[in-house]
Amino acid sequence: MDTSSPHKIESVESQILKDKLDVLAGNYNSIAYANIVVSIFTIYVMFDVIEHFKLYSWCGFIVLWTFIRVIVRNHYTSKKIFSSKEVDSWSLIFTILTLVAGLTWGYGGWFFIIESEPHLITFIAVTWIGMSAGSIGSNGVHFPGFLAFAMPIMLALSARIMSIGEQSYIILGFFAFSLTVGFLGFAYANHKSVLESLRLRYQNIDLLNLLEEKNDALNEQIENVKNANQQKSKFLAAASHDLRQPLQSLTLFSEVLQYNELDESSERTLGKMTQSISALNSLFNRLLDISRLDAGDIKPIIQPIPFKLIIEKLNRNFATQCATNNIKLVIQDTELVVQSDPELLLRCFSNLINNAVLHSQCELISVNVVKNNNNAVVTISDNGCGIPITDKESVFEEFHQLNNPERDRNKGLGLGLAIVKRMFTLLNHPLSLDSEPNKGTTFTVQLPISITHTTPITSGSRRQLHDFNNEKVLVIDDEMDIREAMENLLRKWNLHVVSIADKQELLKLLDTDYTPDIIVSDYRLPKSVTGGELIELFRETRQIKIPAMLITGDTDPKRIAEARETGLLLMHKPIQPAKLRLALTQTLQSYPN
Repeated sequence: MDTSSPHKIESVESQILKDKLDVLAGNYNSIAYANIVVSIFTIYVMFDVIEHFKLYSWCGFIVLWTFIRVIVRNHYTSKKIFSSKEVDSWSLIFTILTLVAGLTWGYGGWFFIIESEPHLITFIAVTWIGMSAGSIGSNGVHFPGFLAFAMPIMLALSARIMSIGEQSYIILGFFAFSLTVGFLGFAYANHKSVLESLRLRYQNIDLLNLLEEKNDALNEQIENVKNANQQKSKFLAAASHDLRQPLQSLTLFSEVLQYNELDESSERTLGKMTQSISALNSLFNRLLDISRLDAGDIKPIIQPIPFKLIIEKLNRNFATQCATNNIKLVIQDTELVVQSDPELLLRCFSNLINNAVLHSQCELISVNVVKNNNNAVVTISDNGCGIPITDKESVFEEFHQLNNPERDRNKGLGLGLAIVKRMFTLLNHPLSLDSEPNKGTTFTVQLPISITHTTPITSGSRRQLHDFNNEKVLVIDDEMDIREAMENLLRKWNLHVVSIADKQELLKLLDTDYTPDIIVSDYRLPKSVTGGELIELFRETRQIKIPAMLITGDTDPKRIAEARETGLLLMHKPIQPAKLRLALTQTLQSYPN
């Protein structure tokens, strides 16, 4: 029987009482059946010894009262909403209904006992005791109801049997009274058990409700954080794209100025401008690293690497910087060969050392390598200010910096460790951080040891720059400043340049006999057209696989992934002129035609 109520009552105790009444009401069918069947069977047994009118009247009243109880029960179950006061009233009604039934059975127990009929006395005693015992199961959940039914029956029965006066009947009456006490104790224990069970149930319900409320609040906060993060990402992507466009123009125009004869003052101004552009490029490139890592755009090339090569480059790259900052750099030599991507690995260790130089306020930075089973365990330690325990996780978040409230650009941008963590995750190299304030910080990385000693591919295998010979370049970009800057710079490199803004201008160009030697296109163009689509259109129309490359200012991981799917070389604004020239060289050399 489901004891749950469809509507919550304001008082928990009233709700518990309501649940007990629900159980009692659910038992009324079996109660009615027992009352009617036992009363009719009593008529049959006592028919020859009890006055018929008295017998029929007693049985008829029991049957009538049983139907009244069922009707009242049906009225109770038809109600859907109860107040605490109504629950108390219904408890009293059920108790009165049960009391009348108990008094009626008690009446029969008193008047149906005939001293000259011992076998009928036994029948009455057994039957009436059975009715009382049965009420423990049917009425026990509602203890007042049990008392109202069983006590009149058992007390009347015990008293009437003992009133006969014979020793055997006195003993039988006392036994019946003892059973009364036993029934009372058993029913009360059953009542307490049900009561505690219901109380525990509602305590659990309250705990579940509280947990659900907290869970809902937590989910709402998580959703708010997700929404805020999405909005932040959208803002950064949009802002990054919009800022990269003029920065690309500025980068190219500043390169064009390098080809002009300038006086000393202009040379200094250009130098300062170039430094500022370089700083902006550094910021955007780090933002781009984050986006490319999130997009899965960076594909590591795992190969054997003599770790000595990494050590040599770290020594070469940081010796001057550490000396300038009065920091002793100690890097342990090793003959171990590890499995990793040489470029990504060097960038990660460079970021960790650079982070120590800029932020740790240390006097010593040490890099140690030890073999542990099949791994090379690399530690980068400093004896600087350390990292508080509360910041050990947050230091890997984007733009999070310690001891730089003024956001001094010379101390970095707060992206180095975020990039390091993502790259080591990509490389499947476990990274851990151990730090103690005022004692220093240690980063530990585990690298798998290579079982082969193949010489790794180095940057020396890259194609070298060569002079252009008036090759025809088609530039597609909807930003007029970028087109103009590209035209000026590429012409300085002895290239013939045609620039267009969109698909409409491309269609006009296709009506001519112009065919470029290479196409350089922005990825995102007006009217949801992509550079990849225009390149493919040009190739299909000319029936030639024209060398081509894409340039994008997008940092949205989805956009980057879309652009990569074209299979074309993808470069990210702002592009340094030297890298652009190298990309043009490599792209032209990649197409034999």
